[in-house]
Amino acid sequence: MKKFAFLALCLAAAIAAGSGSFFDHAETMQRAASGFAARHGLVEAGLRDKLVALAYESGGWMAADVLRGLGTAVPVFLSLLLASALVLRLPWNLVRRGRRLLPLLALGVFAWGAWNGFSVWRHRIHDPRLLVPSELLGKALKIQGRIFFSPNALFLAPLFAPEKIEPKSSLAESARLSAFPAEWRAEDRKSPFSAVVVSGQLAPANPLLEMLSALPGWRLAAADNHGVLFVRGGSAMEEPTVESAQILFPNPANQAVYLAQSALILEAVQRSESPGKLMSHALELDPDNPHVLLCSASLATGEGRWSVAREAAKKVLKLMPHSATASYLLALAMFESGAVSKASAEIASLAALHPNDTQILRLQARIASAGNDPSTEVEALEKLLALSKKRHLPCGNLHLLLGQAWSKLGFPDQALENYQAALKENPPPELKIRIEEAMALIREKTR
Repeated sequence: MKKFAFLALCLAAAIAAGSGSFFDHAETMQRAASGFAARHGLVEAGLRDKLVALAYESGGWMAADVLRGLGTAVPVFLSLLLASALVLRLPWNLVRRGRRLLPLLALGVFAWGAWNGFSVWRHRIHDPRLLVPSELLGKALKIQGRIFFSPNALFLAPLFAPEKIEPKSSLAESARLSAFPAEWRAEDRKSPFSAVVVSGQLAPANPLLEMLSALPGWRLAAADNHGVLFVRGGSAMEEPTVESAQILFPNPANQAVYLAQSALILEAVQRSESPGKLMSHALELDPDNPHVLLCSASLATGEGRWSVAREAAKKVLKLMPHSATASYLLALAMFESGAVSKASAEIASLAALHPNDTQILRLQARIASAGNDPSTEVEALEKLLALSKKRHLPCGNLHLLLGQAWSKLGFPDQALENYQAALKENPPPELKIRIEEAMALIREKTR
């Protein structure tokens, strides 16, 4: 193959390889958010995230998408050129064979990149309002006074409400206050909050949400497809409806995703009738949309409808084989249905691909405990403990679980060490008694 033709083929292969990054707007937004969050000291972002944030700042989401695509395309292009240069340095009897293989290699990269790009494009979500809580954070921006952000909302606030971020804010502190309402009340007494924004997974902030729902003077002012906004005073509430979806999104597919996402939020804040109605309408609008099916599986798990969750997760995996969320929900549904060995295999594969995902590791530890596999349980819990310490999150419960797991595995010293660490976290009196009894039993058995 002539030199210029080969260069053109390498360029086409590189562009195809980067096309998946160009179409994956969710990943672009996460990287941009990471870059902006780093400016506020919330996270430690890599160079690529900082560059994506800079591209967004300079030219919007299109520029950020292009930069992400180039971040894949350029290394692929240079790698193919390097492979070509290395072939030319081979012994003369191998050069001809290498020159025949190089175009095939480039064609293989092109075919893989084109298919990957098409797969991402086919199932992409393009509208930012379906990917990040921009509307919710925009409402918070208009509120006078101090705003409390949950960790997910705080991570994204530098993009949409930077003026509301306090100088010493941290994701760890946000997580702590979300999980412990008494400490949030103490902080509120020192300097009152005017509003609370919780987005993403609402479960970790359930204690705070339950307290705010019961506190006099606080009300749920708005809920959308990403989270909730609590404010002091007032009476009316904005809630997602079929009509609001039609106003916000002309495209039926986008309406379906919006309604499905909103159903999960309303289910989390216990709007008993609304979630089912919104999800049913979403499935009527676009029954084969993997994002809608994924939300449907999540809603079914929240309601304990495990067979429905399992089937919905399987449908998603047929459309999006690499969906970590679908694999997680499938493993959870299998586990809760009693298929522990199948759940163990599913979660093990997922944990290997996502070794730092705390939600996956927690489920892996639960499944291992139920399946009498203390070795895997200890391994998952130790990873969780390391991640929690790195993020400065409370570790008392993890030490308790590790104490139990090490004890089952037959390592009393490690069990006692973790029980002792759990006691240092000042657990409630009833739990403290249980830990001390477990420690006393271990010491008695090892005399």
